[in-house]
Amino acid sequence: MTNNTTKATDCSRGNGKKISVIIPLYNGEEHLHECLKSVVGQTLEDIEIICINDGSTDQSLDILKEYASADARFKVIDQKNSGSGIARNKGLVLAEGEFVIFIDSDDYYPDNSVLQTLYDNAKKHNALICGGSFVMLFNGEIYSHHTGTLSGYTFDQDGFIEYGDYQFDYGYHRFVYNREFLRRNNIVFPDYKRFQDPPFFVTAMILAQRFYVLKKNTYVFRVKDALPTFNTQQIRDILKGIQDNLVMSHKHNLSHLHRLTVSRLVDSVHRNEIVRHIKEWNLGIILQFIKTKRSINHDSMTHIDPALTTIVQEMSLYKLLLEEYVQNGKSLLNKYMQSSKSLLSRCLQLLKKCLQTIFSVRNEGGVNGKTHKVITILGIKAKFKRNTNVNISDAQRLRDNLTLLQEKKSIYWHYYRCKVLAKLTFGEKRKHYKAKRDFYHEKVRRIREIYKQK
Repeated sequence: MTNNTTKATDCSRGNGKKISVIIPLYNGEEHLHECLKSVVGQTLEDIEIICINDGSTDQSLDILKEYASADARFKVIDQKNSGSGIARNKGLVLAEGEFVIFIDSDDYYPDNSVLQTLYDNAKKHNALICGGSFVMLFNGEIYSHHTGTLSGYTFDQDGFIEYGDYQFDYGYHRFVYNREFLRRNNIVFPDYKRFQDPPFFVTAMILAQRFYVLKKNTYVFRVKDALPTFNTQQIRDILKGIQDNLVMSHKHNLSHLHRLTVSRLVDSVHRNEIVRHIKEWNLGIILQFIKTKRSINHDSMTHIDPALTTIVQEMSLYKLLLEEYVQNGKSLLNKYMQSSKSLLSRCLQLLKKCLQTIFSVRNEGGVNGKTHKVITILGIKAKFKRNTNVNISDAQRLRDNLTLLQEKKSIYWHYYRCKVLAKLTFGEKRKHYKAKRDFYHEKVRRIREIYKQK
């Protein structure tokens, strides 16, 4: 399969699909079989399974082809690595189902009736969005009880909920979304390497205003053993995603969501990595953090609950780090300026030495150092003995020659100096030195003609 081109493997593109299941994956071979089996085994058969291989280097693509050869409902797309958000957007473009749902390649559905239950309830209650509860798999054990900033993962009863009463931002996988609703409102995933899910979820919920929920567990999320580490691009995108939700929550007066989003800024998953990048004086992270922090509406933080009081302390930590960054930046700038001046001085001295090697005239020998004249041209030295027993005309001619030599030395010096500076400077200064170079070049030419005549 060719990168950046959409190719379906053994799939009929007929209409009438009830749900499009979109699966982005990158090097997910370890748990891919478990994920795909939980999808293929669903009792709702009128589905299409869109798998976007996001430039995997393991056997993921081969596994997808194997399933596609046995099940015509599969669409397998191979693209260069672009991130899971772009991969999901590709799936949305290709989707033909009445509803769409997303599942990651290392997660799975808890039972075979999940999609049937979600679809039936969405249709029965005419809901644009319908979802259930969210459970976590950690070290082989299932955790279904969530508290604090994760309490929105589960629902106590079936029924409609107004998003203004819910105001949660995680766990978008456990919902089905009306595809036409997403298309009509141009709801897509932002091009972020991390934290692209919450802005998508919050945008959809705000526009739908309400959604139908079930007590039933509809998604199993596999928790990694260790906290992840993020590179510069990922941290910057996390901050951008948090900023997006801060802006939306402030615009729509969702104060609880606003406080919850601020807590995402300092939770254990993101805080340590953000602090690490700030301590390394990563300017891109510093600037993006400042933008994100400016999006916080401090009026909505006045009645912060006790569980989030550490946020204020964490913000103070960030402020201290930023002040330290500024102070270090000033000292580094001063140090750089001093070293630059020293470097410029050394360069000028070296340039002068080089030009003297090209051409110089000096006296040497005797008490007064004037018994010989030494002329250096292009590194070649010529030593001439001064004749003191000369008549007046010879003395005059010698003075004329010496004057000419001194003039030649001066002109050559200025010519080569302007020639070098014309290459080292830019803009108006370059034009100035080019003009001076041409001026002295003409004088050099005339001096050469005088020497030829003599």
